[in-house]
Amino acid sequence: MKSTPIITILLSALLALFAGVASASEPSSVHSKHPLSYYSLIMDPAPDAVERDLGQECVTELRKYFNQGKDFADERLIKSAKRVSEYQFKSGENVGTFYHHSGAEGVRDAGECHDFSPMLEYVRRDGQGRTGPLDIYVAEDPHSSASFGQYQVRFKLKPEALVTTRSRQWIEGANRMRRKLMFCEVSETFLHLVLEENGIALFDYFVRPNGKWFQLIRMDDVESFEPGVQGQR
Repeated sequence: MKSTPIITILLSALLALFAGVASASEPSSVHSKHPLSYYSLIMDPAPDAVERDLGQECVTELRKYFNQGKDFADERLIKSAKRVSEYQFKSGENVGTFYHHSGAEGVRDAGECHDFSPMLEYVRRDGQGRTGPLDIYVAEDPHSSASFGQYQVRFKLKPEALVTTRSRQWIEGANRMRRKLMFCEVSETFLHLVLEENGIALFDYFVRPNGKWFQLIRMDDVESFEPGVQGQR
């Protein structure tokens, strides 16, 4: 009878150990849930532009890394970002609306269906015959990209969506993540995976005279998507 407490303690310890092993294999909560996110496409065995850009050895290693319940979240990087509602945009506005122009009828059709997934699939699965970055380009000003085509679509981001700009801090952060792996290099696609893992929806990468241009990284934070009129808000 005196051994009962000892057995109970041992059983509790074993249960806690098994629970820890189970939780370690569960997906991290920081991973993007969108089916066309970098994370989702890396975990999908079907070949796509993300795998082609990163390389098969790198993607295989990333799958193993993520399957162990790991992620690339870094509190220092997250703290360096700002919400769309707080970011200092060139226009002085913080409404979170961004514009994309194209001559492709598929973009027009996507806008009319209020579904940007076909656009993103074309970029991240097919890759448009290019190597990274595999993102949708948007502009803060509706006129700055109008020369790229007659069809305009508008993306509205959630106020809490995070935005950041290219900086030494992010490059160094991506290098810290890369050192956890053997077969990956810090390409644009790898950097954008790190951005996505840290909750970045919008990457400020370029400045035109009439406004900034961005890349949409984490698509979970798109609040609405709709057709627009060329050059108009």
